[in-house]
Amino acid sequence: MHVMFFLSQGYKEDRHSDWVPIGKERIKKGHLNVGEEKKERITLSLYDYFLDGYIRPHQVYNIVACADRNKQRHNGDGHVPEEHKSNNCSTEAVFEVIDTQAPPENSSLNLVLNDAYLKGGATQAYPGERLLIKARVTKTPHRNVTSDPRIDYYLDNQFLEEDSIPSGVFNLSNENWEECYFTVPDSIGYHTLSVCVDPHNQISETNENDNCLEIPLQIKERVSSPASVLLMLLNN
Repeated sequence: MHVMFFLSQGYKEDRHSDWVPIGKERIKKGHLNVGEEKKERITLSLYDYFLDGYIRPHQVYNIVACADRNKQRHNGDGHVPEEHKSNNCSTEAVFEVIDTQAPPENSSLNLVLNDAYLKGGATQAYPGERLLIKARVTKTPHRNVTSDPRIDYYLDNQFLEEDSIPSGVFNLSNENWEECYFTVPDSIGYHTLSVCVDPHNQISETNENDNCLEIPLQIKERVSSPASVLLMLLNN
């Protein structure tokens, strides 16, 4: 399950469309059971958001934390079945920006895999089909990468494909969309696609836990239509 953090204006959360994503954590399966609690933490440089024009001195902001959310928009009902979805987000950290000060030059950047999905929102497929995975990667504004970030694609932890983002383009735009085609195997059942940026931690980041996203996929067996079965019987 993913927990996303957003920067919001005012004492209370503003419109969801105005939220600015600032980080993401992942709680692995089995690390949070019924009746238990789990604490997640993030770090951020407010100065980066000041340079982007979002943060202003003498203004009030708050941090919004949302459980079972791995995308900024179109998250649906998430991945965890729940009785109530309305209490998954909370605003706890309210603060006022007094002044702005540039951080040290050696402040680390952070890469985030913000979105990953199958083209058309597909969740089911048949063996032999060609599917397209789309993934959106962002980085901390005003922090440059010195090498091309690598992206790996997996099916049930089995390597599918790799790609990379040209560092020059990435440094200018702070985000990049990547795509990967793959052929659906014959393994009937429920599976998990994974996309990871910087999978081997070759780039120093402030948070290494927001580099991967998972996509559920059900591979279904093809069922012959009655006409096809009848034709096969006649041919025999």
